[in-house]
Amino acid sequence: MVKINKASNIPYYLQLKNQFKELILSETYKPDTKLPPTRQLAEKLKINRNTVLTAYEELEADGLVHSHVGQGTFVSDMSEYLKERERDVQRKFNWTNSFSAELDESALSSLVQLYRSCISKAKVSFGGAHPDDILYPIELVKRCFNSVLREEGSEILRYGPIEGYYPLREFMTKWIKNKGIETSPENIFITSGSQQALEIASRILIEAGNYVITEEPTYTGALSIFNTLRARIIGVPMEKDGLNLDVLEDALKKYNPKFIYTIPNFQNPTGITMSINKRKRLILLAEKYNVPIIEDDVSGDLRFEGEDLLALKALDRTDQVIYVSSLSKELIPGFRVGWAVLNESVRDRFIALKQVEDLTTNTISQAILYKFCSRGYLKTHLRKVRRIYKERRDTIIKSIKKYLPKNIDLLKPQGGLLVWIRFAPEVDLTPVFEACVKNGVIFSLGSLFYDSTDGKNELRLSYAASSPKKIEEGIKILGEIISETIGKKESEAEELEMLPIL
Repeated sequence: MVKINKASNIPYYLQLKNQFKELILSETYKPDTKLPPTRQLAEKLKINRNTVLTAYEELEADGLVHSHVGQGTFVSDMSEYLKERERDVQRKFNWTNSFSAELDESALSSLVQLYRSCISKAKVSFGGAHPDDILYPIELVKRCFNSVLREEGSEILRYGPIEGYYPLREFMTKWIKNKGIETSPENIFITSGSQQALEIASRILIEAGNYVITEEPTYTGALSIFNTLRARIIGVPMEKDGLNLDVLEDALKKYNPKFIYTIPNFQNPTGITMSINKRKRLILLAEKYNVPIIEDDVSGDLRFEGEDLLALKALDRTDQVIYVSSLSKELIPGFRVGWAVLNESVRDRFIALKQVEDLTTNTISQAILYKFCSRGYLKTHLRKVRRIYKERRDTIIKSIKKYLPKNIDLLKPQGGLLVWIRFAPEVDLTPVFEACVKNGVIFSLGSLFYDSTDGKNELRLSYAASSPKKIEEGIKILGEIISETIGKKESEAEELEMLPIL
């Protein structure tokens, strides 16, 4: 009744153990049932006899079987085992009353949902804004890894400086010059991804009850951080060239926020790029109302068309912008290396909190990344992935226009990895999402990106991790499901507001 799946990553002995355990606990194998002799079972399954012996030893260690020399291995009486297991369940500690009231579970649930969509194995995934695995430059990374170990030896395996690996910080000062940012390695702070940079920046600024201004909609990870810190989030609506600055100014007057959080390049989730005029005016507003800005630029190097625009940090005359970024979207998310550009007073507080959180960012990852960048591999890699992602962006826009209803609001992003779609206000995409999941297609519901109950009529699609063929296949399925679930309302176009395709 047992078998071996030789394509599985699970060790053979563990496959055997688990199958026998299931047979025993389900009482398919009654007490005193004799298990097949090890040699006979090994020959039948075409595996090593020691593998079977190991599985039987594991079962005996768990009290499920007992062996007698010369007689064989037999199923044990499970009554005491099951009683003990029930007692273990009853003895389980109840953590619920011990959790801190400061950590609101709802503040983290959307981020967990988004992360699970990132790592899911759907037929077509438009969920996670992460690079395609097949684009990882594995051989070049191996080369850099070996070079780092050869040149730096055991020293690189020690704890590194809290602020980060100095050669990488030095490289980053040169790298961000193309965004107009002039700084020194001392003002570059390496973190465990840009998420940690954003979290530390928020922690040094926010006290419970403080107001924070964000774009609306905005990045789910940022909302989770701000909510966890008990901030009051004020969303400012987006226009096709960035934040509505008139609404922003009204909010600055009314709420006196601790900071403004913005994603100027290929905003998550909308893909919108803030115009240079709005960047300049935003800086002037920050100066006028004496409020810091946290500038999140995680996808800024993935521009397909149009001119590169100056970062807000480059326009910052009063040193009140904290700039955070990483190469997770452009290169390899598993490196978990991000950075922030800080002034001295902010940096000192970053050092204190970083030390409390994790002492230092993975030093060997930093060293490998530095080697990769300094050898010119990063520039070559970016040229390649920009071309590929541009093709995928064009494919998804074309497919949306072909398979989805015409009366939607759609923006063609100039770069990044995301497309945002808005349906008429009365449309609820929740049943569409549920049906898509059942059909192997995943996307992100718009409600994930709001601190309010808005977004039910919006969705985010990431085209990064799917081939053009898969993209068209997925959008076609999405279109069919939309037609089946909300098609009746969509067909009555005269009753809906006709939203332009921008």
